[in-house]
Amino acid sequence: MKLIILSIIVILQFTLKVSADQVDVQKIWKTIIGKQAHEGSILSGLDLSNSNLSRANLSESELVNTNLSNSNLKYLNCKLCNLRGANLENSDMVKINLYKATLEGANLQGADLSKGFMKEVNFKLANLEKANLTRSKLKSALFNGANLTKANFTKANLILVSFEGANLTKANFTQADLSRKFTRVNLRGANLSGALFKEANLKGANLTNAILTDTDFTGAILKNTILDNVIYCRTKMPWGVENAGC
Repeated sequence: MKLIILSIIVILQFTLKVSADQVDVQKIWKTIIGKQAHEGSILSGLDLSNSNLSRANLSESELVNTNLSNSNLKYLNCKLCNLRGANLENSDMVKINLYKATLEGANLQGADLSKGFMKEVNFKLANLEKANLTRSKLKSALFNGANLTKANFTKANLILVSFEGANLTKANFTQADLSRKFTRVNLRGANLSGALFKEANLKGANLTNAILTDTDFTGAILKNTILDNVIYCRTKMPWGVENAGC
């Protein structure tokens, strides 16, 4: 692949009469990768920041520690991809397909994953601070130990999701569905300080040992929700404000 790129650079220099310094090698590299990326590609460790991979098919590809920050990944098919440790900061990932993908330890700070299909995705220990997951389908996803500070889950499908030990400070779950079907949504020990659960469906969810300082559950459905040993402080519950833990 690199030999092909070098050949292109030589051709450009000859035809356009420019120096090697004037040829944007990185841009050429990313353009070639973008056009030739396909199912099962090995792209681990590459710098593909600012790339356009919109609508590409990268299912089952290896992208471990790959830099995809500030990239256009709209409608990308990346089901079963390995994105462990990848950098996706500020990338546009609207309607992406990440079915059963692994993003453990990945950086998705500020990424837009709205309307994405992310069933059974592994987001353990990932950084999703200020990420947009509005209306995303996240059934059975794992967010254990993840940083979800100020993440937006408005109207997201979060059935069977695990947030155990996650930092959900000031996250927004307005009208999200965290209800129980066969197994409880797991929020054990999660830091939900300042999180917004207005009109969210938390039927049967497990919030044991969760921190609920300044959390807002106004209009939320809490039928059969487990609230054992939670820390209440200025917590807005459907029945009023709780301050037992202040």
